[in-house]
Amino acid sequence: LVTDRVDLDAQLRDTFRAAGKTVEQARTGRHLIDLIKARTDIVTTIIDKFDSGLNADPRFRDDDTDVFLLVDESHRSQAVKSDDSMHARMRKVFPGGCYLGFTGTPLLKSERSTFDLGSNPSSSPGLESLIRS
Repeated sequence: LVTDRVDLDAQLRDTFRAAGKTVEQARTGRHLIDLIKARTDIVTTIIDKFDSGLNADPRFRDDDTDVFLLVDESHRSQAVKSDDSMHARMRKVFPGGCYLGFTGTPLLKSERSTFDLGSNPSSSPGLESLIRS
């Protein structure tokens, strides 16, 4: 679970724990990478720690297809504007991961294209094939 605020990160951690789930909150970027390498089931982090973890271990990659990344404020962090964007960097680490973005912030008129925010219809299955499966 990737958020952009420390208070939300703590709230998510506490909510999972209250539901009886074991969850680890990344303390640093390096700790985040260590939790991922250890195959920790549920990890919460703020996006800055994800970025510093990638800087600490830029070649780290997890090819597992059973990874789900829930990304808060995805209209900001998951916009694909360059190879250095957070989304592009996360995709290098988790190329087979399932990314679920959510936000409560309305997009500006100039940012209304879903395709600009990470979807690429040429590299992912079309809606019809998803409905059939």
